[in-house]
Parts: sequence; C-alpha cells; structure tokens
Amino acid sequence: MLTIQGKEAFILKPADPVDLELLIDALCRERDPTDLVCVIGDLGPVAPPQMCNGLQLPIAYFDQLFSFPKQTLIESIPRPEKISAKDFAPATKELFNRIMRITWNDGTSNRARGLNFLALRYDAIYAKVAEAFAQDDSLTGVRVVPSRLSDAGDILDFVFSFTNRKTGVTQMFSVSLNVAGKGIYLVAPLAPYYPVS
Repeated sequence: MLTIQGKEAFILKPADPVDLELLIDALCRERDPTDLVCVIGDLGPVAPPQMCNGLQLPIAYFDQLFSFPKQTLIESIPRPEKISAKDFAPATKELFNRIMRITWNDGTSNRARGLNFLALRYDAIYAKVAEAFAQDDSLTGVRVVPSRLSDAGDILDFVFSFTNRKTGVTQMFSVSLNVAGKGIYLVAPLAPYYPVS
C-alpha cells in the first residue's frame, strides 16, 4: 500500500510480474521517513475488500518505482556559477520543501503529474529560486494554466511568481510541459512569463 502524507492512497501492483522485486526492494530497504518514493504507472479499478484487509483503494499498476533520500536529491541539484554555495544550499532546501508541499497529491491529474515531474526532474527551477534568493526575491506562488501552445489542453504552463522582499515587485517565470500520457516532457524551458488578458 502506498501512503501519501500518512493517508492510504493506492494498492501497488507491478504492471509486469517481473517487477515484483522492485516493490519488495523498495519496501524492505531501511528508509528514513523523509525518503521520497516515485511511482509511474496506470490507475486501475478499486481493489476488492479482501485484497487488503478490507481497504478499498484504487490499484496502481506501476511501470517504474524508485525511492531515494530527500537529501540526495537536494545535493544533486547543480549550483549555478553565479550563486555562491552559501546562498545556494538554503535556497535549494527552502524551494524543495515548498515544492514538496505543493506536490502533496495523488498524481492522478495532469497538473499534479506535471508538478511532480518538475520537482523530481527539472533542476532549472531550483537554480532559478537560488538566483532569486540571492537577489532578495522569494518564491511567492505557483499556478498552472493551459498553455497558449496547445488548444488540446495537453500542454500546461507552470508559472512561478517571485516577489522582491524590499520592493514588493513580482516577476513571473514559466515552464511548459506536455502532460499527455505517462511520458511527460519539456515543451518550453523556464523563461520570463507575461500574462495575456
């Protein structure tokens, strides 16, 4: 059973029985409570009560399953040359904690899957926050809007707002992702964002 923030969310089953070892390894290894677990797969039906001690949860058939310590991810984020290690470390940790709060989700919506992708696989976000931190700006908001790049709704813009702590001026930056299917991918990298009315 996979829990999200302590709440039972899914019963995990491998899409391919050969991957049962992945599940056993992820569950049996000694882990810290702050370790992260990423599950990529398909959502199945609600499990019958006899499957898991009376719990009726959706079954998640996973294709990929991996877990890793939070600190390992934070330490693997490349530091931009113009940001000192002294400024980068606290900014990266602060952003990671904020993004983790944003990504407390079950991963079943396109918005949630996109946020999860950015948190785990797009380090430019962390570099931007470190740069903003050094310029006395704070991350003050994240919103998700349909991209102007697609009428089909399969491309979303993830808009990050940064507000200067002294002047109150806000700047926005966005990254565009194609969220159709399991294979999320980058459509447009992080760049300044200008809303259009």
